[in-house]
Amino acid sequence: MNREETELKTILLQEGVIRSENGGYVPGNGAVLSISRESPLYLRYNFMAHEGFHGIYFIDENFRSTVDTVYAETDERAVRFIKNYFELVPTLGYDTDDTYLLKNEFMGYLMQQSLERVGPYFSGSVLNRFLQSGGDASIGQYIGNTRASDLVTAATIINDYVFNHWGLAGGRVGLFYSQ
Repeated sequence: MNREETELKTILLQEGVIRSENGGYVPGNGAVLSISRESPLYLRYNFMAHEGFHGIYFIDENFRSTVDTVYAETDERAVRFIKNYFELVPTLGYDTDDTYLLKNEFMGYLMQQSLERVGPYFSGSVLNRFLQSGGDASIGQYIGNTRASDLVTAATIINDYVFNHWGLAGGRVGLFYSQ
């Protein structure tokens, strides 16, 4: 680890976010969220929401179960669109063989904007990047023709969970309460 990583590890240990156990580290309480300071200001809000929902995913087993169910019940063409998007866009670099990561990112992309923006986001800019990166035109046509309705449905179910359990909504992690 470099100096900054060692310093972060020390802080995390002191604050109980991680614990030393059996020569390794295990989760404690809390989480760390980060976004790039190099990102344009207009994107930082989406990125913070995206990362904030990852934080909930890490600490809330029932949320992970909800995401698992939604992922399994979403039309396979919509899931393949997301998975292929993650594989095709070179700047993303996700390991799509890691199902935990894949479901977590599926959720993060759905929840990083308000519900009203999910359909236009996936059937607009994401679809364009997907096709420009060599994505399957038939899957792209499905997403475009349906206006990503399967992803909107998935986002709605996930959004209902986070609103009812955390007082949050897609694209909005600024309001928080703990039960």
